[in-house]
Amino acid sequence: MLAVRRALVVLLSAVLAAACSGADPGSDEEPVARLDVGIVPVIDVAPLYLGINKGFFAAHRLAVTPKLAASGSLIVPAVVAGEQQIGFSNNTSLLIGAAKGLPRGRGARVVLRPYPLIAPYFPVASYFTGRAYAASDPAVVRRFRDAMNQSLAYAQNHPDEVRKVLPSYIKLTPAVAAKVMLPEWNADLGAPLLQRTADLALKYGYLDTEPDVAQLIEG
Repeated sequence: MLAVRRALVVLLSAVLAAACSGADPGSDEEPVARLDVGIVPVIDVAPLYLGINKGFFAAHRLAVTPKLAASGSLIVPAVVAGEQQIGFSNNTSLLIGAAKGLPRGRGARVVLRPYPLIAPYFPVASYFTGRAYAASDPAVVRRFRDAMNQSLAYAQNHPDEVRKVLPSYIKLTPAVAAKVMLPEWNADLGAPLLQRTADLALKYGYLDTEPDVAQLIEG
């Protein structure tokens, strides 16, 4: 079965690490932070749209604007360059960037695992952010993480609402959206399987050198 697991990450020049733990929703005294979030139009990002619609991000003093891209590999350089504050990309692209030493930063992470023949759950994609933004606005990153996690939990418990939001950003008719297989969203990072992702990427030539996944994850 398709499964999505969410966790917190830091991506620092080949470092993917768990972001800081719990933070309260943004207080009324905090200014609203505006975030452009680079995403690909796939089912996996439905919780982002649900979170926007349900006001979860607004409750954390965040104004989130999804920015659609053709692939996650296009989002990575946009985030690294600071053109977008948060991005969503496949983990292979992120690991390739880590192996090449691309500068990265702190972010909230979602892990998609649709390869049960490799493992019951397998990490495929993540939300991430750039080093400069993580350093300049760590509280905003924590608020995004918390709102994103709330959105993921809501999506897991409200599949009918997930199906209703899909046609708003994917070219699906409501009839098709009602029948598609949905991911499962939950809270486990599955760090050993991120290592498996790196191992497979190296084996099949997507990586020339293997990034140190133990350094990429902490917490």
